[in-house]
Amino acid sequence: MGEAHPDLGAAFEIKQKLFLFELNFQSLVESCQENRSFNPLPRFPSVTRDLALVVDERIAAGDILHTLWQANAGLIAEIRIFDLYRGKPIPPGVKSLAFRIEYQREDRTLTDAEVNEFHQKMIELLAQRYGAVLR
Repeated sequence: MGEAHPDLGAAFEIKQKLFLFELNFQSLVESCQENRSFNPLPRFPSVTRDLALVVDERIAAGDILHTLWQANAGLIAEIRIFDLYRGKPIPPGVKSLAFRIEYQREDRTLTDAEVNEFHQKMIELLAQRYGAVLR
């Protein structure tokens, strides 16, 4: 790998710096391992809830994610952060974070009451630990 001589680039009317590399594709293929794993599709449906919180600017989204996963009682299948917002009407010094939480059990379908109760416990935990307020 290296930078080509400027005359080579000029011959092809390339004005930017030109870099070349050589790749031994056969060696690359031979070094790849074929360890594939598959998870079966879930038998029972998931329930999704969004959670939008206003928290102090200094609180990392990763800390909130970690707290949610720690409190997981076998109901959370996935958590994704999908929004970070600063600005009106959010006051200075705080930010809004929004999470999408997917609840699911492998052995049965969750009821709305179960999900709502656990979701409320997560809100209360985050309020207690981080001073989080629902947006």
